[in-house]
Amino acid sequence: MWFLAAIAICALAGCADCGAGPAQDGGGDGGAADSGGGDAAGDAARDAATADGRTDAGGADRGSDAGGRDAVRLDRGSVEREPELDPAPGHQQPGEYTDGTGNCPDTEPATTTIQAGEVTSYTFSGVVDNAVGNGTFYVRGRNQEEISGEIPTAGDGSYSVTVPLFCGDSLVKRIWSNATCSYVLVTRVSTSSCVDADMRITLVWDAIGVDWELHLIRPGGQINDDASDCTWTSCVHASPDWGVVGDSADDPHKDVDWLYSYGPENIWLDRPQDGIYTVLVEHWNSSGSTDSDGRVIINLWGKLVVVDIQDLAPWHVWTAASISWPDGLVATSQSIYDCSGNWSGGCRATLP
Repeated sequence: MWFLAAIAICALAGCADCGAGPAQDGGGDGGAADSGGGDAAGDAARDAATADGRTDAGGADRGSDAGGRDAVRLDRGSVEREPELDPAPGHQQPGEYTDGTGNCPDTEPATTTIQAGEVTSYTFSGVVDNAVGNGTFYVRGRNQEEISGEIPTAGDGSYSVTVPLFCGDSLVKRIWSNATCSYVLVTRVSTSSCVDADMRITLVWDAIGVDWELHLIRPGGQINDDASDCTWTSCVHASPDWGVVGDSADDPHKDVDWLYSYGPENIWLDRPQDGIYTVLVEHWNSSGSTDSDGRVIINLWGKLVVVDIQDLAPWHVWTAASISWPDGLVATSQSIYDCSGNWSGGCRATLP
């Protein structure tokens, strides 16, 4: 599957380390992202999509499949670290590192410390030389939260990716490789006035999927109901009022949203009310492939659950997981619902 490409990078932990010391903050490495998580072009596309109801012509082959559920209980104080998301576990300090020989990839700017301020996501951009294919990003928070995904990299080496950040100091790794060498850039990114969210859900997908859409449904809620579903219509630049009425501290936030391939998308929630939350994923754009694969990464209190899916067709909805709060029971799922017969600006079926 697509996410296994990261494993094909040189066995970073075991290679000889030719790393350079930490570089000085160049200050030109992308910038803080708005809660929408995109650049001007992305915002324009979002505005256009909203204006026309974000509908498009076409459809998907009918038919759905369902899988069983696997339950994982995440208890406070325990450590869940399966699977290994870090593609470069041998490099844990800010700096530039090369593993291998030959003409190694290299990028500018190579910023290793960033004071990002009062943000929850950050856009990294620049140009990488001598890399083959896309890169990989990895983010680890101070409470051992983790996410990873792909960095779309153009033929000329230019790249731009908006990644979610954890509260306080996050260690962000960017990795590119070629046939003989891997390059790892480790950056410490610091945020302020932030929240260590109880619940964080991150979605990534492959090159052939177009606009996968992440949803977090509160207890008793329904997909694409703006009052009970945190998604692109309700949770970007604003939040529905969940939990205690009028208390914004327990409302959900979608701080990274993406319209094209790869993602990521990200939702976080602090102080959730008791009950069962459901993580749903739509393959929104009908121009996407029926063979598209993706991954949901769930962080609760710094504990990790990863759920993978194959062959999510356009206008289909994947029930990725249910999260029982406050006991921390996560039930993962491979269930896919064909919503192509009940689609109007998103799935209008009664889900979950």
